Amino acid sequence: MLSLVFMGTAPFAAPCLEAVLNAGHRVLTIVTQPDRPAGRGRRMRVSPVKQAALQNDLDILQPHRASAPEFVARLRELAPQVIVVVAYGQILKQEVLDIPALGCVNVHGSLLPKYRGAAPIQRAILRGETETGVCTLYIDAGMDSGDVILSETERILPDDTTATLGERLATKGAAILASTLSLIEAGTAPRHPQDPNEATLAPRMKREDGLLRWSESAAALHNRIRACNPVPGAWARRDGQQVKICRAEPTAFNSDAPPGTVVAVDDEGITIGAGKGALKLLQVQAASRGRQPAGVFARGYHVSPGEKWEDGVF
Repeated sequence: MLSLVFMGTAPFAAPCLEAVLNAGHRVLTIVTQPDRPAGRGRRMRVSPVKQAALQNDLDILQPHRASAPEFVARLRELAPQVIVVVAYGQILKQEVLDIPALGCVNVHGSLLPKYRGAAPIQRAILRGETETGVCTLYIDAGMDSGDVILSETERILPDDTTATLGERLATKGAAILASTLSLIEAGTAPRHPQDPNEATLAPRMKREDGLLRWSESAAALHNRIRACNPVPGAWARRDGQQVKICRAEPTAFNSDAPPGTVVAVDDEGITIGAGKGALKLLQVQAASRGRQPAGVFARGYHVSPGEKWEDGVF
């Protein structure tokens, strides 16, 4: 069994930690981002990885900077054979990458070299991909540019959101991480260099990425809503008020109405014309309200055909 340090923060990382523990590897410490205030009450929230670490009585480190001298010195003292990094949230400098004798290994939610960066799952959905995957790789000084070890593909379903696709990729990522560590321990882990000419980027999603523009096609709007679910959320405006669009579907509804115009309302939802086609809103959330079926929203707010919805703004 290997001795290792596990660095992770986001929900995507928690199944990988469980896989490492189930495989019997010696986890010297868990490194995760500091607790942060969240929600309306601004209560301190611990990361999913820290929750798993507490449940398994593991040592925990939460440096504000992974390059802090005292943190780097602590890693050197631990002398791990491998450092595993999964959705940690900070870039590691070379002095950290040089510590483990057998290298630093990352689990990434795409088929590299496609979608290098912080938001591979969101960006793949946003761009209308129908297939993606997950891989393990050796971390080098570049951004997700190290040699790939193992990879596995995954279909993107028409109604997938970042949350649903992320759950499946996290499960697959945990499985190939366990296999990767076994190969590293045996000294037989492959190295598949990436072709930089095939690389695409997946920068972190910002709030403005969730602003709906009705001049886009219904298919593009649908992809944006799915990619931004659960965060940063997709938004439009009605009567000057922001409305969060949680779930929708493109339709074949034909209309000559300008984009953003409500063309139909029924018990299932609200159909709004787009730059191409129409988008049927199925679940929405008004300001200071919970999520609700769009048909219920339409009745409560007296939505009617012919009214105009505006692009989202902040």
